[in-house]
Amino acid sequence: MAVADAYDAMTHDRPQRSAMSPLAAMDELRRCTPAGFDTACVEALAGLVNISDLEAAMGRRKSAVELQMVGA
Repeated sequence: MAVADAYDAMTHDRPQRSAMSPLAAMDELRRCTPAGFDTACVEALAGLVNISDLEAAMGRRKSAVELQMVGA
């Protein structure tokens, strides 16, 4: 959870700074391993970030969940 939370925090705007790109956030997470984050967890997240259209994949998943909710 810590890796996902850190990634989310880095890739969204904050009052004190602008959002990082997904690749810049992954570079920062890798820089913090293994002292700060488990290497296997960081690399598992990296596999998801490397999906060419992660936002579209997430959108399709959300749509499928919404369809299940309405019984389609």
